[in-house]
Amino acid sequence: MTLPDFNSVRKIWDDRKISGFVLLSLSLQILLTVCAPLRKRTSRMWIMSSIIWLAYMLADLVANFAIGLIASSQCGVLKPALSTEVVATLNAFVQSLGPTNKLRFPTLALFLIGIIKCSERTRALYLGSFDGLKNSVKEDGLKNSVKGENECRIDISHPPYQENNIGVVQCAYDLFERFSKVLIADLLYKSRDNICHMDSTSFFCRRSPEESFHIIAAELNFIYETLFTKLYVAHTKLGYFFRAMSFGTTSTALVCFSKFDKHDLDRFDVVITYSLICGAMALDSIALFMLIFSDWTVAFAAPKDVVQSNISWQSCWKTILVRYLDLKKPNLCSSNTTSSFLGWSRQILFGRCSETIYAFNLIEYALKKGAKWGSLFGLEDLLDKIKIINYGYSKPLSKDLWEFIFNDLREKKNNREGFFELWDAKGDWILRYNDRLRRYVFDHDYDENLLLWHIATELCYNTDKSNAGVDNRRREYSKTLSDYMFYLLFLQPTMMSSVTTIGQEAVLSDTCDAIAQIIFRDNSEPRLVLEHEEACKRILVARPSSIRDKYSAYLLFIARDLAEELTKLGDKKWDVMSQVWVDLLSYAATHCRPNSYAQLLSNGGELVAFVWLVMEHLEVGRK
Repeated sequence: MTLPDFNSVRKIWDDRKISGFVLLSLSLQILLTVCAPLRKRTSRMWIMSSIIWLAYMLADLVANFAIGLIASSQCGVLKPALSTEVVATLNAFVQSLGPTNKLRFPTLALFLIGIIKCSERTRALYLGSFDGLKNSVKEDGLKNSVKGENECRIDISHPPYQENNIGVVQCAYDLFERFSKVLIADLLYKSRDNICHMDSTSFFCRRSPEESFHIIAAELNFIYETLFTKLYVAHTKLGYFFRAMSFGTTSTALVCFSKFDKHDLDRFDVVITYSLICGAMALDSIALFMLIFSDWTVAFAAPKDVVQSNISWQSCWKTILVRYLDLKKPNLCSSNTTSSFLGWSRQILFGRCSETIYAFNLIEYALKKGAKWGSLFGLEDLLDKIKIINYGYSKPLSKDLWEFIFNDLREKKNNREGFFELWDAKGDWILRYNDRLRRYVFDHDYDENLLLWHIATELCYNTDKSNAGVDNRRREYSKTLSDYMFYLLFLQPTMMSSVTTIGQEAVLSDTCDAIAQIIFRDNSEPRLVLEHEEACKRILVARPSSIRDKYSAYLLFIARDLAEELTKLGDKKWDVMSQVWVDLLSYAATHCRPNSYAQLLSNGGELVAFVWLVMEHLEVGRK
């Protein structure tokens, strides 16, 4: 057996390493440009998330390493003075502008384009920061006060829903500019005079739940693209000029290189140069496509020119926009059907948000938690976190559930008592006339309330089969919201930190251990073979004496007592529980800071973000 010739491999590495890393850097940029927009719609697809995360990590690393190789090859040995990225880049650039380089002018032009792109990225990062948003809001307010612009660009009270989705996007943009951008900047109550005097409350009161969801989804998408993309910067006159200049300069460089005498150049280097220039043109083309077919293009178009135009080219452009916006329309599926593969693909490729409810169930987790063998290796905490993520599940947001939540909030808006009391209602607003149930809410903190009602809902759901076969949507609403709110409490602690107590994690862990002791009866039975329904029945008949640490299980037995009280209500218990869960969801929505929702938009957003924005527009739950 002959050994490989390492000298030839080393020679190939020495000759082609710079070209290889430059091509790898370009490939990573193309991958990020194409796949990064999918991040907010595929946050739970760990393969896609891992690819995007790895590409982000490698993009800067590979580019910096390639710059170091270029500088090192041109200087012999990279000196300490050239150790910084900027100096190394400038050194490599200056070396390429020697008198022997006949392509120095295209090189200089492409370097200028690189500076423009870096400046554009820096400006986008600043404008997407909270300080940048605050300054932008203050500047807009000053301009409006000087010009006397106290009215909206379009009349949101009569949007052209009947014709197409263009009016939805334009209305969402006006709400974003005059309301939600100010809200995210945390200046809502300090600069309310700077907000357009549009009656968003009466507007949403007159809209159907489905129409409202479409508008809120588009509005949240504007927030996301402002904070996490360059579209907010690109959709300016200067941004348009830079896009045209970038594409024109790259095309000119391609023409110049194609006419250049390349007989003395290495064939491989020629192929690499063509690949780099064509790759840069491909990036500009993709960016231009995303720029044209974005909500910002629709938002900046004059409503009458786009919606009511009869000119042939404008009519054609309007048709293209309408067809494209139809692809971005939210895919709310009915509760009694599953989403088709075509609808799922459309949502992944074109959707504005994930349209998914993530969920986590405490009893199911206790059933599958298993033995803590990881403690033998000091990996118990890490393995528990992996199991928690693995045992979570997701389901599409149904139209029926959204209608139930939206109609409940709208009714509270019309109810003066609900309007003022919802801010402090931790689930007890619907129970204000039921003292037997209200004490289970009134005597505990919010996170304990959520845990109590989560366990009680699960016990009732798995042991009450009296409503089987009939329309029991309230039962399903309660189950879905229960698992979703527990997911927020357990897996989104940063967002829920403003409504939870310090010892929340210890309480959850103790309650989970107590459930495991009851359902497995001190490990006398094999794990992972017990049915969910049987586990709930064991909890209902358990006694405190069966728990070694009585204090750790006190919430579990209070939740069991709550389930017994709810069972006495008969069929009405699901009406009560579903209303309680909407109250708990509303309380979380009104007490979390707006920047918490903004930070979650890159992962597809959450149902609670939709509820928060609807409540702000309806002015429900404001203190």
